[in-house]
Amino acid sequence: MTWLALALLAASCAKQRSDEEAPGKTAVAPPATPIAEPPGESAPPQMDEAPPARFLTVGDEAPSIAGLEWIRPGPQQVVAHGPVASFEPGTIYVLDFWATWCGPCEGLFPHTSELQDRFAKDKVRFIAVSIWEPSRPLGNYSSYAERVKAYVQKHEDTMRFDVAYEGDGAAMAAAYMRAANRVSIPSVFVIGRDGRVAWIGHPSMDLEGVLTAMVAGTFDPIAQEKIVHERESRRLKGMQAATRLQNHIHAGEYEEAVKCCDEILALDPERVMFAPTAAAKFRVLLTGVKDPARAAEYAKQAVKDYPNAPAVPIGIAGAILLADGAPSRSVPLANEMMDTAEKLLQGRVSMQPDEGAIGPAAFYAAVSRLETLIPAAGDPTRAQLERELRTYKDTHATAPGVAPPAPK
Repeated sequence: MTWLALALLAASCAKQRSDEEAPGKTAVAPPATPIAEPPGESAPPQMDEAPPARFLTVGDEAPSIAGLEWIRPGPQQVVAHGPVASFEPGTIYVLDFWATWCGPCEGLFPHTSELQDRFAKDKVRFIAVSIWEPSRPLGNYSSYAERVKAYVQKHEDTMRFDVAYEGDGAAMAAAYMRAANRVSIPSVFVIGRDGRVAWIGHPSMDLEGVLTAMVAGTFDPIAQEKIVHERESRRLKGMQAATRLQNHIHAGEYEEAVKCCDEILALDPERVMFAPTAAAKFRVLLTGVKDPARAAEYAKQAVKDYPNAPAVPIGIAGAILLADGAPSRSVPLANEMMDTAEKLLQGRVSMQPDEGAIGPAAFYAAVSRLETLIPAAGDPTRAQLERELRTYKDTHATAPGVAPPAPK
């Protein structure tokens, strides 16, 4: 199976070698990170530098943000701020680390904009800092900064906050992400009015509640530091379990792999960190254990367990339609999962199932529908399904309008 490490990541993106990385190759982690979250199909790669003697944490003085390349504000600024060289006392800063190739980052931008709108009057400033851009091919742009600018222009309606690019030298990623042992994006650092780190985490992990408490003056940084450390401990335990998961799959020990999935999911009570593991468990049940009924039962439970994670239903639908080794492929279940995903995406994807299609035509229509949803899944689910879709199309090329067969 080529999907081994799909379960290893949270609903986030890790720095990769490229979009076209071949299955089985070791993915490249963010520069010099002490712990890697592999986005491909291999075990965590080796560290390329020793970790810092002490990690950046809550209560520490925030590292400098001087030297950023400001994308916004600018001549067409949406947020009426000037570039920041240092943190102004009395202002709360939310540094949201992202990249143009990060699907989960894009999915959260509308909510981030809502938070900026809501808290602007309270002197809360959101700055989205693009990092790790050189980890992906430059494409048709003259520079990575140009790519970030083009992305912001395309998404200006959902990016109503300041945006900066760290520069090709990766200084901000080193000062914040690596220093705090953060290995995936989106990642948020909240800087308090005193210029110290007040909170670190995924933006879906109650960032709104943190800001509400900070504005109200009820925020407890000591208690928050304990929460951050406890969550980090669970994340690392999940990564260790994910390595065992891979080993069980390599050995064909699929029931043990299911147990590893359950172990990882139990470490995620917030239902944020390990969402792709839910889709991975479905794959194990369908293509490893080869129990379609048990897999279908779990699929319905998985979308209840992760009600705000489109990657789960999209990943399950992709496994049904594209994964190698499935003993059967339920198009109705795949469409049910895609219905759930589209509701979560709130109309951003509008392709509906072809109710009149039957047999091979129904399957082909479902694959076409899945193709529109894959970009919204975010990595690592997106990258995995795109590879499977390319393989499917290459293997089953047909004349236009002719439905290709389902994978064997």
